[in-house]
Amino acid sequence: MTREALRLPPELLRHCRVLPSRYSLHEHIPKRQVIAEIGVAVGGFSQYLIQRCEPAQFIAIDRFDLHQLDSFWGKPPQDWFGQKSHLEFYTEKFGPLIKTGVMSILHGDSSAQVECLADQSVDVFYVDGDHTYDGVWRDLKAILPKIKPTGMLIMNDYTSQDGTNSYGVVKATHEFMVQHGYEMTMLCLEPLMYCDVVLQKVGQVSSAQQTGAREILLLNEIAQLRSSTSWRVTRPMRALASILKAIVAASQA
Repeated sequence: MTREALRLPPELLRHCRVLPSRYSLHEHIPKRQVIAEIGVAVGGFSQYLIQRCEPAQFIAIDRFDLHQLDSFWGKPPQDWFGQKSHLEFYTEKFGPLIKTGVMSILHGDSSAQVECLADQSVDVFYVDGDHTYDGVWRDLKAILPKIKPTGMLIMNDYTSQDGTNSYGVVKATHEFMVQHGYEMTMLCLEPLMYCDVVLQKVGQVSSAQQTGAREILLLNEIAQLRSSTSWRVTRPMRALASILKAIVAASQA
């Protein structure tokens, strides 16, 4: 059974804006930062983050055990990796970046590997590991001292259910936000609502982000006003006022 998540207080959502997908995140992540991805799978999203965000350092964290499963994402492991192990496949895929030192790989339990990082050394954590409540909470607990005060914490698969499997992402995320003073600054929509959310420490949201959030709220209010009965009723009067303003302006020219 899915555990019920805490309701978030409004102040932890006041700067939140909606993005069309997680593939819009690069527009909001500064280049040349330290990015750590927990749960890299076959490296598709790793590739996106590296190509679009150009990190100074990219840390790939995974158990690298997908080759041991009977199947994942509807295919046997051989269809993904051939005769290689998961780790061999990923290492070969990103070999040039590993050789230059841009990428480093941490192989093992994610929370234990995160604990090996230096405190306040990571700008962006992308969390896509164990989706159980306990697994997500362990990762978040390990991340807390490692992320910079101005850092972004991105939670993948922000949903409570995957078929018959319960996810603990929403519950653990909400508890973390309330207990440690993080606010949700972005909601990235995805098909079937396997969304991503971006968390940042309260008080660290940039003025540009705050302006963007206010603009979205204002546009929503204008849209509601335009669809209201009063807006339609007063439309002729507003049109007449515009004509009169034009006549007055012409007479003064």
